[in-house]
Order: sequence, then structure tokens, then C-alpha cells
Amino acid sequence: MTKAASTPGARGARVPGISSTGRRTAVTGSVILVVSLMSACQSADGDAPYSDEFEQARLAATTDFERDVLADDVITEAEFREAQELLATCVREQGYEFEIEPAGGYRQVNPEPRPTDPEAAAAYDQAAHDAYDTCDAGTTVVVEPLYLAVRDNPENVDLNEVWAECLVREGYRDPGYDVHGLLEEFEADAFTAQESAACFTSTP
Repeated sequence: MTKAASTPGARGARVPGISSTGRRTAVTGSVILVVSLMSACQSADGDAPYSDEFEQARLAATTDFERDVLADDVITEAEFREAQELLATCVREQGYEFEIEPAGGYRQVNPEPRPTDPEAAAAYDQAAHDAYDTCDAGTTVVVEPLYLAVRDNPENVDLNEVWAECLVREGYRDPGYDVHGLLEEFEADAFTAQESAACFTSTP
């Protein structure tokens, strides 16, 4: 299972103001790929761009580890890595191979072969997702999206507006194209690789 760091319907608790535009899963044999693309989608009030998000994250926290990390409105790289290691250890303890990918994301593998019987295969897949979700809670589920949002969008600008403006500026969409149209196309998975590379691979 490889998790990158948003899709509608992503599992797990999320921090209001930090939207998950997707966690996509695919199963091939005994390997489950989980892709989670987190981005910040609202601006916080006040001097600190993420003050509201940190407050909501503290309310959503369920473990002392999360509360300690979030207490000072800063998530350091070391704290993020610790959250990842806690996640990895938990998943491994449930019998799965689990690696933190250098480029970002995770790879979770069930050492047992995937059954060919459809019902058994569905149970096999669900067990893997349940294992990940169980371990995600209390470790990375709150910390990771907020860490990535602050890292990639420190001023907490509305990335949907930035992306819509980029598509118009680069000539991919007509003037007047807005966030509503952008979200509809995200839902339909309508963007080409060229459009994605031009406007979605970087933040302000």
C-alpha cells in the first residue's frame, strides 16, 4: 500500500480547512496502493495563516502524541517523521510490510497472496485498509495533512483559486473559468497530464 500525500471520500478524520482532494486506492495482487493528495483550501483568520487549522487539529487529536506535536502551532520535520515511524511500526505489528517512500508516501504489502475468490479477495483488501486506517488514527491522520499544507502553502492561500487562474493564464481554459468549474473537473478526473504539470505541481 503506497500512500502519497486528497480525494473526496478519503477515510479518517480530517482537519476543517485542510481538504483532502484524494486518497485513491488500487489493489494489484498482494500490494495495495493508497494515494492521498492533501492540500490547503482555506485561509485562516488572524496573523498566523494556520491558527484556525491548528486549533481544529487539536480538537480532532485523539492521542497525547498528536496533542504534543500540535501544542505550539508548529509541526517540525522531526515531529512529522516521528508520526510516520509510529504509523509504520503499528502497521508492521499487524503483519504487513510497510515502507516510508523517500519521495513521499508509503508502501504497504500483505506478505500473503491475494485470494482469487471474489469474496475472500474483498475481505483481504478490506483488512489491509482497516489496518492502515487503525494505525493512521492517532499518528498521521491529523498531523500529516497539516504538516504538508504548511510546508507547501505557507501563506494558506486558496489553491483552488490559484489553480483556476493558472489554467486560464496558461490558455487551457477560457476567461471566466472559476473554482466551481475546477472542482467539477476534479470530480470528473478531467485534467490532462499537461494541464496538471503546468498548474498543479507547484504552490505559491
